Amino acid sequence: MPIREFLTGGAFDEIEIRAMSAALQSVCRALEIPDHAQNEKRIIAERIIALARDGVGPAEFHDRVLREDRESKRPGSQAHETSACATCATIRACRLDGKRTARS
Repeated sequence: MPIREFLTGGAFDEIEIRAMSAALQSVCRALEIPDHAQNEKRIIAERIIALARDGVGPAEFHDRVLREDRESKRPGSQAHETSACATCATIRACRLDGKRTARS
């Protein structure tokens, strides 16, 4: 699942893009995001890209996004005050409201 369609600008080399694409694919698989769920994939891709821009290494992309998703589910957790929580909450809302195919 290429992340290229979600990238703007040329800040990443080919190796970084492949690593981000692999992370996008593995996170979507772990969260059971279907192929047609473009909005959910975009949200995850944007988070992976933000991590890369912040200097997080490729080996951490998958674990960080999944950890943020888990933390955002815990009431009272600090993740509820972060943008990562908003990302994960949006992913869950897309899944729960059944509008995966209606969103682009």
